[in-house]
Amino acid sequence: MERIKFVDINRFHQPIREELLKTVARVIDGGVYIGGKEVKDFEANMAQWMGVREVCGAACGTSAIFSVLKGLGVKKGDEVITTVHTAIATAEAITLCGATPVFCDLEPGYFFLSASEVEKKITPRTKALLPVHLYGQPVDMDAMLAIAKKHGLPLVEDCAQAQGAKYDGKYVGTFGDAATFSFFPSKNLGGFGDGGAFTAKDPDKMKWMRMFSNHGRMQKYEHEFEGINSRLDTLQAALLNVCLPH
Repeated sequence: MERIKFVDINRFHQPIREELLKTVARVIDGGVYIGGKEVKDFEANMAQWMGVREVCGAACGTSAIFSVLKGLGVKKGDEVITTVHTAIATAEAITLCGATPVFCDLEPGYFFLSASEVEKKITPRTKALLPVHLYGQPVDMDAMLAIAKKHGLPLVEDCAQAQGAKYDGKYVGTFGDAATFSFFPSKNLGGFGDGGAFTAKDPDKMKWMRMFSNHGRMQKYEHEFEGINSRLDTLQAALLNVCLPH
């Protein structure tokens, strides 16, 4: 009897294995391992694929959420409403900002955030809403956006487990004020190590988030403020570029 793995990561990449190996050799021979054309190309291709203005690569999905929340001004004393059913990274990014995650119950039968429960949890300390699209299923974005608009709150989509899913004909990650992604190997767009990305609609906030994820850097050796090291490395970007069309 053949034993079938629950998740067979190797099988995902078999059809493009030769192209992936050639890409690894090209990056190694190219001598650029941080930043460069491969990263810029992947960011541009992912943005075009999603239909958004800009995407910034990140070291992982956790740091992508952290960078976005910091860019939205989340700080100590604030609250961010999110789902009780998610990976620890979602809540971890909130606490790294010094804020408190406020957990909401789920939509019966779907295991993602219930919009009706979200509104019950809003307080004067609420700084943002952070719904998580799970198992390829989009959250009810019409209801979630209506609540965010009613209360004047930014909405961040955690798309780590649903990249490529659509809601009302549009990709998840294109509805909120910002969105984050993970390229952990088992994710929908899985890489060959850690990796992530984020996007934001406000150009000024997006610029700040991009700088924050690279030590607050404006250009080489010029740093405007203290940030973190959350770059998507060149090899991962190149390999993800091969995987993206598939």
